[in-house]
Amino acid sequence: MTPIKLIDSNYSGEEALAVIHELISEKINFLDRKMFSNAERGLPFEHFKTRRDDLNRIREGLKAVTPFNEGESYNISCEIVVNKVAEKNKIA
Repeated sequence: MTPIKLIDSNYSGEEALAVIHELISEKINFLDRKMFSNAERGLPFEHFKTRRDDLNRIREGLKAVTPFNEGESYNISCEIVVNKVAEKNKIA
C-alpha cells in the first residue's frame, strides 16, 4: 500500500508540541475503546493495555524531553505505512 502522509508541516514550538500531544492522545483513546470492546466480548486486550501505558508515559514526558522553543519553527513529518501481516500474527 502507498504510504499515507499524515503530517508534513511547519509549526511553532507550542503548536508542534500540541500536534504531537493530540496525535498520541487520539491513539490512547482508540486503544481504550479497543480494550473496552475486547473486555466486553471476553477477548484478550493485554497488548492494547501495554501499548496504551507506553504511550501515556511518552505523552507525559514529551514536554520534558522535547525542547520546543516558541520563537523557532519545527517541521513535523509523519508517514503511515501499512503492511499486511500473516493471519497467525493478527491481534484481536
